[in-house]
Amino acid sequence: MLVSGTGAKSHENLKNGIVLVRDWVRGRDKFRGYVPMIFVLLMLGWVNIRGKFNVIGFISCYSRVYYVKQRVKLVMAIDVNKPASFAGDEFSPLTQNMTIAETERLIIRPLSLSDTEMILVLLNEPAFIKNIADKGVRNLNDAKDYIINGPWAMHELHGFSLYCCQRKCDGKTIGLSGLFKREGVTHPEVAFAFLEKYCRQGYGFESVSAVIEYARETLQLKLLQAITNTNNQGSIKLLEKSGFNFLNVMKLPTIDTEINLFELALE
Repeated sequence: MLVSGTGAKSHENLKNGIVLVRDWVRGRDKFRGYVPMIFVLLMLGWVNIRGKFNVIGFISCYSRVYYVKQRVKLVMAIDVNKPASFAGDEFSPLTQNMTIAETERLIIRPLSLSDTEMILVLLNEPAFIKNIADKGVRNLNDAKDYIINGPWAMHELHGFSLYCCQRKCDGKTIGLSGLFKREGVTHPEVAFAFLEKYCRQGYGFESVSAVIEYARETLQLKLLQAITNTNNQGSIKLLEKSGFNFLNVMKLPTIDTEINLFELALE
């Protein structure tokens, strides 16, 4: 299963704030170390443009600590010598140049903003909407928002996320495979989704096998779980082939229908 963003409006406000700060400090090397602090003050409203104390902004900060914590790290990675644009034009500053795993046919790596076209197509395919969810991603800006507030934010919080699967033979990006953490599921989940044209070619099993090995050897996880729709036979067979055992049918607070819960011990 995949995670949705926190909303296009919030992302746009964040983007505008970052661009404002970047433009202000461009060419002012001595101020660069203060960018995160200034950004936090601007975003939370601790001070207004006249420098007066803003009580409402101060109180509101407590409900946004997590949100700002993730974004400040992105701001710290901005290269102010580049033209003003949103941080991470290619790869997330938090995961740049990482390769999670390689298989015979695939490179599994963190998502970049150059993957937005693939994300836009994948999240609107009928099979994805039926078996996972309608994420409301309707254009490239929505796809960027999804990447930033979904996989990138999850990687910063948990140290893992959904990753891009890229073919070695031609460099084409064909889907997602990785780990996911959600409310209602105790342990990290294995999750995967591939463009329809690349399904039933073994890429799902190949990528999941690599993700399981990564979870065991690199992340030192002891237990993985996974969920599927009760009628998603393709995913059920793939999980069983990968060694997962069916536990029970359950309901989650974020999903309307009943789902299957699977589990795999890594010890």
